[in-house]
Amino acid sequence: MSAAPFDQKPSLNLAMRSDVIATPHTAGLTPDAIEHQALDTVRQVAELLSGRIPKEAVNVAKATRLARLGINDLT
Repeated sequence: MSAAPFDQKPSLNLAMRSDVIATPHTAGLTPDAIEHQALDTVRQVAELLSGRIPKEAVNVAKATRLARLGINDLT
């Protein structure tokens, strides 16, 4: 189990204050957000299986497994 990224950990000074209430970020857990994420994932997989890179893809130049899908043009 890896440690949480530094920016995910509250400082002890902040966490120990009696006037601070820390709550999790749950905006991505609404039914609408979950549906959007699922449909977007399906769309992106369909793009990959069609030999295209999804327009939202990041760090495409660093991708190492796209050739297995027949995607050789990383532009």
